Amino acid sequence: MSAVLSATDTRGHVRWTMIGLVSMFSLQVLVSLIFDALAYARSASTTLFMQDTALVVTFGLMIGAFLIGGFITGWKSGQRRVFDSVIAAAITVGLSFIVYLLIPRGYKAQFITGALLSDPAQAVTFLALGLVAAPVGAYWGWHVSQPESEVLEETSISPEHRKNGKTD
Repeated sequence: MSAVLSATDTRGHVRWTMIGLVSMFSLQVLVSLIFDALAYARSASTTLFMQDTALVVTFGLMIGAFLIGGFITGWKSGQRRVFDSVIAAAITVGLSFIVYLLIPRGYKAQFITGALLSDPAQAVTFLALGLVAAPVGAYWGWHVSQPESEVLEETSISPEHRKNGKTD
């Protein structure tokens, strides 16, 4: 087995990293748009919009976008794409920050992901949780895509291995 990646392996990694990136970033934009629509609808009503609760829920949904993006990567590829999902999560955070910097000042509050990245403590938390959620999602997606017999065989000791004294 060669330690050098072939061109096919590299294309596969790039492909699944891009699929993860697109799914994570588009889900975050979708969550941001939904949050903006709810905030606008609530601002027109007479009840107060619970800002702290809404931000916590939005933060959870943004982290969920990393989880779902990683899940899609692992599920559709049928392979353990943990490293690819981590790279996609890091690029997603970087892309979100760049988009936030490019948005005119008056519209910055509408891009929730960028607003989360504007505070250093929130940015570190967001990045750390995103880098944990994406590989968890990728592993979960891979696990779901595997037939039950393969998962059971991988986690149990088969009779052939017991005879030979091998346990891995």
